[in-house]
Amino acid sequence: MNRNDDQYKVFKQLVHTFYHNEATKTKDIQNKVNNLIIEPRLIYDTFHKTLKAEFRIGDSQLYKIKSLPEFFERMLNHEEYKYGAKLSFVHDKSAFREEDARAIRIYFKIRRNY
Repeated sequence: MNRNDDQYKVFKQLVHTFYHNEATKTKDIQNKVNNLIIEPRLIYDTFHKTLKAEFRIGDSQLYKIKSLPEFFERMLNHEEYKYGAKLSFVHDKSAFREEDARAIRIYFKIRRNY
């Protein structure tokens, strides 16, 4: 075996690895379409007598949305964002289940009126 054969094998392995990684990412993104949920949680603090809302997003595992304004900015710009090890997606209504996409559309309508 000569040096060119070794280089070809290394190149072929790199291309295969890159292709496999990209195919996996594409499959993961396609699986996210119409699959994500957005879940509101109301938390009442009995000591301080306060109520706060928290929103979580995900499919099998839910991640806390740390900033709603940033979330909706990502939705407006169709940005990709990674919430955790198992959730990264392009922010678009098509990523959410229909009932959750409706809730997001309602918020956008409210937000535009102010």
